Parts: sequence; C-alpha cells; structure tokens
Amino acid sequence: MKIVFVGLIIAIVIVAFKTLGSVMAKITPGKITPGLGSNVVGQFKNITGNIGWLFAIGGQAFCLILIWQCFPEFFGHWLKTNGFWFIQLGFVVSVILLKYAKPQVVGWVALLLTLVCLLVSMVSAGKRKSPTNTETIAVSIPKSATDRRWEYGWVKPPDVKGLVPSIRQERHKARIVYYDQFRFDIIIYLRENGTEAILSWDKVKNPDNGEWRQPNPENYGKWYLTPDSKTQPTSFNGWATNKKGETYPIWMKAVD
Repeated sequence: MKIVFVGLIIAIVIVAFKTLGSVMAKITPGKITPGLGSNVVGQFKNITGNIGWLFAIGGQAFCLILIWQCFPEFFGHWLKTNGFWFIQLGFVVSVILLKYAKPQVVGWVALLLTLVCLLVSMVSAGKRKSPTNTETIAVSIPKSATDRRWEYGWVKPPDVKGLVPSIRQERHKARIVYYDQFRFDIIIYLRENGTEAILSWDKVKNPDNGEWRQPNPENYGKWYLTPDSKTQPTSFNGWATNKKGETYPIWMKAVD
C-alpha cells in the first residue's frame, strides 16, 4: 500500500509540472493585451524557463520527504551508499531531459529507470528490516552446573582446629557430577596426585544435608550448599562438618 501511495504522488507531481509547462507554452505575447500584464507574463515565462532545474530539485525533495515518511528504513540503510546519490542525480537528469530533449522519450526512459532503481532500493531496505527475515543471531547459552568448571573452598573459624590446625583455609578445583532437585554430587580434587573428596547428597532420602568423605587423610562429615540460582547457579554457599563434629563454612563458585 505504501508503494502505491508513493507512486501515485510522484505521478501527480509529474503531471502537474507537465501541465504547467503546457499552459505556459500556450501563453504568448500576441494573445495578451500589450501592457503591464504582458510584461509580467513574459518575465514569468523567462524565469520559469531558466530555472527548470530548480523545479526538478524541488520535486525531488518533495518525493524524498514523502519516502522518508512512508519508508524510514530506506534512509537508515541507503543514505550512505552510492546508489542513493545516483538516484537523486537520475531524478534531476530525467526532468531536464523531459524539458529539453528531442524527442522527450529519452527523458521518460531515464525517469522510468530512476523510479525502478528507487523501487528496488526501497524493497531491499524493507526486506533488510523485516522481522520475518531469518537472520543468524549469536546467542549466549548459559552453561548448566555440570558443564562448568568450579572452585571449592573452605575457611576455619577460630574455634575449629580440624585435622591440621595450622591449615586455616584451602581452595581446590571441583566438578559437579550431578545436580537437580533430587540429587547433588560433587568431586573435589584435593591434590595433584589425584586424591579426591566425594560429596554426595540424596535429597530424597535425606533432605537436610549430604555426606562427604576423603581417603587421604581420612576425613568425613556432613555438608550443605545453597545455590544463588535454582536454574543456572554460578555460586554456592553453605557449611560442612568434619569427623570431629566441627562446623565450618564452605563455598563454590564457577570459574568459566
């Protein structure tokens, strides 16, 4: 509907300019009573005959404003391209040819080609902005808890001695093996030689806390971690106990 509207307005503008030219051509000094009126008409004919290119630019500006109102996406894409400026030059050349070319069919052909280029540009710009177009969009998909790499850490409060009282805190690489509303399993990599601590929590059998164990040095106890998000957690905070029954805070955070 927009394209039909633009074409109709452009056709009206062209017909109006051609009609004005035909009317002015029929007005001759011999058919008008000599005097002030004939001089005015004569001067007007001279002015309009010499500034035909200004009428072309004015009509062109009107058409561009009309297109801008109906197709704002046209200017968003084509304004900075060479095709945009060739279309403007084509309008000016077409109107000048319509006025001076013999035969005038040359001007009509130039105008038709220019309008075709304009139509193609508008349709192309509309397709580029159309929401129905299929475009490849880079979407960052959040990683699940089992796909991330984790860091596990703990800190002893002043009243907790642990197995080695001189060690007050530690950090280790970790991996979440299983995580959902029913089960939560973690592997803690304690040493470079492959020693591991296994944290396992069957929430169906024991909804309050899980159990953990490590072979060397032998230690075990209970643990509990709360996620920062139920669907895509990036950190956990909670507590754990050792085989002496001492409680200390523990945490996990994603490192990728």
